[in-house]
Formats: sequence, C-alpha cells, structure tokens
Amino acid sequence: MKAFWEFLKKDPLRKLLALSLTIVLYAVLNEGKLQQKDLKSVPLEISCDEDVFLAGVHRHAAVHLTVRGSESRIKNLTVQDIVGTIKISRNTPGFESGTVSIQLTPENFICPRGIEIVSIEPEVLTLPVQRRRSEEIRIVPEITGSPRQGFVTGEVSCYPGTVLVTGPEQAVLNLLKKGVKTEVFTINNETETVILNLGLLNTNPDEFTFNISSVRVTIPVTRAMPRVLRQVPVRCFPPASAGVSAVPERQFVTVTVSGSSQSDIDAVSAADIMVYVDLSDPEFAEAGEYSVPLRAALIDPEPGSHLWITAIEPSVIKIKCEKRTE
Repeated sequence: MKAFWEFLKKDPLRKLLALSLTIVLYAVLNEGKLQQKDLKSVPLEISCDEDVFLAGVHRHAAVHLTVRGSESRIKNLTVQDIVGTIKISRNTPGFESGTVSIQLTPENFICPRGIEIVSIEPEVLTLPVQRRRSEEIRIVPEITGSPRQGFVTGEVSCYPGTVLVTGPEQAVLNLLKKGVKTEVFTINNETETVILNLGLLNTNPDEFTFNISSVRVTIPVTRAMPRVLRQVPVRCFPPASAGVSAVPERQFVTVTVSGSSQSDIDAVSAADIMVYVDLSDPEFAEAGEYSVPLRAALIDPEPGSHLWITAIEPSVIKIKCEKRTE
C-alpha cells in the first residue's frame, strides 16, 4: 500500500485522470453490451369510454414481452417496471360487430429508459364488446308463504319501486322485461302488515351494476273480509296492429275483493273495478286465438281505503284476433 501511495505522488494528476478514464471506459463498454430478456405476464390495463361495456373478466389481460437493453439496465428489470395500456371506444374498428381486434405495438407500453421491446405475444388482442346502457327497471319483491288462516295479504309494494341498472345493452333490455327480484321472504302465520328491508339480487355482478342494494318492502296482512262482485265487464286494450281487432270469449267475469275495513268493502261496486286484457304486445299483432291472463285494478280508490283484488274468475280468457275487413 505504501508503494502505491509513493507511486501516486509522482505526477498524481495524470495518474488520477488515467484511472478515471479507465473507470468511465469500463462503464461505457459494460453499458454497451445489449442483452434480451423474456418477461411473462406483463399486465395490460384496458380502459373503455363510458358508453362501452367490457365484462370485468376481460378487463385484466397479460402479454409476453421480449425486451432488449444494456446488461446493467436489464439485469433487475421485472414485469412491474413496464405498464401496458389500451383504450376502447365506439370508434374502435370492429366495435359495431361486437368484437374488437387490437394490434399491440411498443407504443402501448411504457418502459424504463434504455429498454426496447423486441416482440409482443400475442400481437393481436381480441375482445368482446357491447354498448353500455342504463335503465330504470322495476323491482319485483319475492314473497312466498301465507298468513294465518282467516287473514289475507294485499298488494305487495316496495320503495323505491325501481333500480337504475347499468350493463351491456342487450342484457339490460332483457332484464327490463323481467324486472329485478329481491331476496325471498316467507310469510309464516302473520296477522299484521309486515315491513322490512330486502336486498336486491344481482345475478351477474360482472355485467350489472345497481345504484341501490336494497328496498323497503310492505306486505299488507289483514283479516279476510272478501266480497264477490259478479258481472264485472272485461275491457280490451287493442292490438298493436291497427289491422287487427280483438274479440274476447266472454264479456263479464267475477271478481273477489278483500280489505281491512268493512265499510270500504261494502262501498265497492263493479263500476269501481277495471278488468282488462293488454294486447299491445307485438305477439298479438297477427290474427289468431290466444289465451290471455286477466288483470284487474281499482278505479280511483278513495284516499286511505285499503282494498285488494284477491281473485278473478276465470283468471285467463281466450281472445280471438281477427283481421279487419275494409
């Protein structure tokens, strides 16, 4: 060591400069050695515009990258050091067909300085897409069981009555016809009105999002005081086609009404009840004979009255749809 210091004392500046140049040259030469590295399962973030639906299962993708860089830069490189991103919009080629195929390029990835992407597998990413749609959809309380003998349940209601559902367009439209069901509640020998909170059933959380998770459900339970009303007229809401007329097999039916007040029951007449068949669905636009369920509703019930229609006899009637003649 003493000899080394004696050596440095003779022209030290030149010797230190030479040592520094040697170190720099070594670093440059080492930096210049390019190496390749395979990175498997590099995460690819997939984002969509608000009006584009992509199922959650497809939002997380991974690709295989081969990268190149200097020995010092690539030695400790991991998949966490690279970020891949793509964005899908309504303008992405193939969107209207329901499937988009996206060519992946190095521009889709953010890499550390000095790292070059050599290859990408797969080169093309294919994803199923749909339009995103939101609709207010009615809530259908799922109630089973029965109250104690001698008591009846009235029309079940819930608040709020609808839920805002967001998801793929076709699935939302299908749900619009069916409604969103609540959890099942079983009535068991109740003798008074039941009020409770029930959760909404999201059968496919990967597709649908709800703006609420539960509703307040009211199940009226009253002592049975039925009244039978005969000769209640049947009305027809006409078919969707103007060229088809509808003729019901019978003009009058029998309706049973129950309620919690005898005075309300005594005041009801056939004129206070509308029994009808709804033929506005396109399935009734063609001539033919159909079996259609009857529906009934109270016409302008008195405020505060508690009346419920408990039976219609018969509950289904035949309707003959005929083409109009000029």
